[in-house]
Amino acid sequence: MQRNNFIINFIASFLSALINYCIFFFFTPYIVNVVGAEAFGFVGLANNMVNYATIVTIALNSVAGRFITINVHSGNDEKANAFYNATIWANVFIAIVLCIIALPIIFLLDKIISIPLELVSDVKLLFTFVFVNFIITIITTIFTVATFITNKLYLTNIGNCIAAVLRVLLLVCFFGIFPTNIAYISITSTICTIFLAGYNYNLTQKLVPTLKINYSLFSVSKVRTLVSSGIWNSFTKLSQILSDGLDLLICNIWISAYAMGQLAIAYTIPTVIANIIGIMTSLFTPQQTYYYAKGDITNVVRQFKTNMKLNAFFVSNILSVMVIYGKDFFKLWTPNENINLIYVLSIFSIISVLISGVTSSLQSVFLLTNNLKINSLFWFSVSVVDSILILLFVTSTNYGIYAVAGVSKLVGFCGNLLFTPIYASMCLKISKWTFYPIVVKYFCEVIILIIVFATLKVFVLPDVCNWRILITNLIILGSIGCGINFSFFLNKAERLILVNSTIGKISKYINK
Repeated sequence: MQRNNFIINFIASFLSALINYCIFFFFTPYIVNVVGAEAFGFVGLANNMVNYATIVTIALNSVAGRFITINVHSGNDEKANAFYNATIWANVFIAIVLCIIALPIIFLLDKIISIPLELVSDVKLLFTFVFVNFIITIITTIFTVATFITNKLYLTNIGNCIAAVLRVLLLVCFFGIFPTNIAYISITSTICTIFLAGYNYNLTQKLVPTLKINYSLFSVSKVRTLVSSGIWNSFTKLSQILSDGLDLLICNIWISAYAMGQLAIAYTIPTVIANIIGIMTSLFTPQQTYYYAKGDITNVVRQFKTNMKLNAFFVSNILSVMVIYGKDFFKLWTPNENINLIYVLSIFSIISVLISGVTSSLQSVFLLTNNLKINSLFWFSVSVVDSILILLFVTSTNYGIYAVAGVSKLVGFCGNLLFTPIYASMCLKISKWTFYPIVVKYFCEVIILIIVFATLKVFVLPDVCNWRILITNLIILGSIGCGINFSFFLNKAERLILVNSTIGKISKYINK
């Protein structure tokens, strides 16, 4: 049953991601062409600035699912409800406070950051709805806990698919009927978030009917428990912001709005890769939480190893293709921009994704085992050093935008390689070298794929001059990459399990 749930969750997650990325890839060049790279850069900046507010909310929300799920699985519905309502009502209070803070900031936005005069009203409207979307999200995200508890994440992804289609229709209507405005991106997102809030609330009522919204169940002590556990996630989030989230803001203030726009375009592919990693990791979290609640550490470790390998299987392919065909992609995708600059920046930006492709799933260990303090303090210290280095490079050298894109990624690479696997092993009380064989094999895998792909591009595949040739070449390389990964990265037992499972599923449906 658990394997069936995983397969269904995987398919639903894949379809949801595919729809969203199709929207992203088709609409991004259109939006860049219509509103310009400068205006497009403000979309990423708005999202980043709203992410700064998550430092306040993440202490509460990042651990709520864990506490609610463990208590539901333990049969303690009263305690699960207490944590559920503590999360909801505390988020409502935080939302009110954030609104009071955000309104004057948005009103004075053109005094705080550099905005071209013709874009001031559009950018302010963009920021307004990005913030409204954020407020709705933090209040209603807890409603997704039901599919997490029951390991039916596919239901959440079905809702995401519907919302994605709705967003396409809304974007087409807004950009097709009304005068061009960059704010349509955040307005349509807000409408879809409202839809998802209702959808996920209904799922909660059906899947876990014991969870009820009731202010009388609100407990300050439960809020303190959640915050005391999750406060270190706020430090981790602050670390991420100092390492990555300030990049566009630094470009805007110290370099130019144009540089910010180019960097925003360059970050698109690495962001997609990071999102794919997050999707793959989320598929394993319910089972990891279930096994940990039962005290079955052997299966917890097995789940993490499988997660690492599955991430590596897909990410190694995407990274290798990005290195070989990245410039060709950007030439077709955003032909009017500085392609050489964008490609170099994108290569710099995937440095940290190179290692996080295999180690990011281990970040779940710290939440699962409630050992967040050391991990958070480590990354906070690293991010402070990182931010200082970037500012030094930007203000005292000519590296400018290259330093912004490269320094934080290199620092992140070192941290994920030297700290994360070791400390995750310590938290699980296993050998500190447990996860390194997978990491080493993954690096070898990426090197092999890049060499093979580069050889095929030079000597076998046709030169790219249109989307048809590019897509054909990518399909060929992707298929070859999957074959190499299947033969090289998976051991004999894992290959047999994968083959037998696939054949078994096919036979089952044929027999029906």
